[in-house]
Amino acid sequence: MNPKIKQTALAVLIMFSAQEFVYAASISTRVRILENKVATNAKIVKQLRTAQDEKLQLVDNKLRSIKTLESKIDLLMKEREKSHTGEDKRYSYP
Repeated sequence: MNPKIKQTALAVLIMFSAQEFVYAASISTRVRILENKVATNAKIVKQLRTAQDEKLQLVDNKLRSIKTLESKIDLLMKEREKSHTGEDKRYSYP
């Protein structure tokens, strides 16, 4: 076989091989970039979930305090109704 043809064939083979290596490296780089983006977004989602859980806990605590106040007001209203069921003695004559 002619040495020029061997060199040309070898050069073409090297180019195709190099192209495959470059393509694989490119894919690897893209995967690394996407993994970094996924990790960043996962961190943001975790922070948002934590903040949302804290806000839900705060809302639950406030709702409990409102329910407690409502029950206290109901008890006070019932006691007031019981104490005012009779006639009003503030203006009675001696």
